[in-house]
Amino acid sequence: MTFASKSVHKKLITRFDNQRLLVFSLLMLVLFGATPSYAWNDLAHRAIAIAALRSLPAETQQNVLATLQKHPRYRQDFLQLQPKDQTIISSSDWLIGQAAVWPDIARGFEHERFFKRDALRKRYHRGNWHYINFPIYLDEADRQLNIPDPSVATDADPSEPHNVLAAMNFIHAAMLNPATKPADRGLWLAWALHLLADAHQPLHSSALFDTERWPRGDRGGNDQTLEEFNLHGFWDYVLLEKGGAKDIDALAQRLAFKGELSAQLVDVEGLLRDAHKLAIEVVYNPLLEQIRAEKQIELDAAYRAKAAAYAQRQGALAVQRTAQWLQGLFHNEGPNKE
Repeated sequence: MTFASKSVHKKLITRFDNQRLLVFSLLMLVLFGATPSYAWNDLAHRAIAIAALRSLPAETQQNVLATLQKHPRYRQDFLQLQPKDQTIISSSDWLIGQAAVWPDIARGFEHERFFKRDALRKRYHRGNWHYINFPIYLDEADRQLNIPDPSVATDADPSEPHNVLAAMNFIHAAMLNPATKPADRGLWLAWALHLLADAHQPLHSSALFDTERWPRGDRGGNDQTLEEFNLHGFWDYVLLEKGGAKDIDALAQRLAFKGELSAQLVDVEGLLRDAHKLAIEVVYNPLLEQIRAEKQIELDAAYRAKAAAYAQRQGALAVQRTAQWLQGLFHNEGPNKE
């Protein structure tokens, strides 16, 4: 390549990067501007994390935020993407909310140069950490599949957990280990904020099994089609379908925990099994007739209203348990402990 062609190539790359950053900045404006629209998953995760942080004593809040500032991608995925206008969202709300959605950012790293994305995804993305598949059988005959209990540890390498329960056990141990590096503590804390919320969405706890159609499970409702999307997607959107910073703040206030926090250990397996019961009784049971008929599922008004009520309940529980988990880890730390 000649010097001239190198120069042209460099200009093209620079132009592409500028366009990429402009597009992502516009997406952030859509989320935090005057007329925003964004997916439930991000909105709910941000609101739950913000509400949990606000439930903590001031010193504990400072310790949590200081830990997140050590995240290995803090500059690229937090500071560079933060809205400049803090009248839209405060720096603390932005940081805790961005941390809570960061594991979903790690699925794609869409704001990064395309030739960097594969390496970043390989390093940071862990798709199977987001869920656990406690089995639900479509019919009694399907129990012959004899799906193993996913809560039983089967990881050959404990540092590579196979589901959300194993991931949270790994993260908790790493956060308590004084040998864990500050950057890793920031990384694992972002994951914990995300996974504790995921664990309260019923379809992150369960999968429907059928010997013919779903011998490996229906992927938490992703294989159940609706007119607008799929069953998993419906439950992802039901807490808050769209909105921006004001809507996130309003949801955080509705979900706020105002009780007294204890430093008692959060029973992650217990809350996942509670979510599994909801998946059976509230998510799947009302739909079994349609599922057996192999029809596109239609959700009536009663189902949608009940789902919205349970989503509010689960969101509030996620706030309380996330705050309790953070309090248990950080309440004895001095300010800005590294």
